[in-house]
Amino acid sequence: MIHRLLNKCPIVVGLLSVIVRVLSRGVTIYNGRGGMTGKPMHILYCVVTRLEIGRIKNVVNEIDGTAFIVIHPLADAAGGIIKKTALH
Repeated sequence: MIHRLLNKCPIVVGLLSVIVRVLSRGVTIYNGRGGMTGKPMHILYCVVTRLEIGRIKNVVNEIDGTAFIVIHPLADAAGGIIKKTALH
């Protein structure tokens, strides 16, 4: 599926690459469709810390200035790829 995605959506590929390689975060890709337009789209879902929100917003806006970003508070996450934080 990722190979098909790479060939069809360069913006998604750019976002995916930066989030995974530069920000060291995992990304889940959902196939979606616009509720008003019916246009197919890819939805990238990524969990970051509150300290990383600004950085990820900047990266997304640089690659796709029209991206719709949702920020939702999260009490806990388990499993998957969870980045270890440095203890001070």
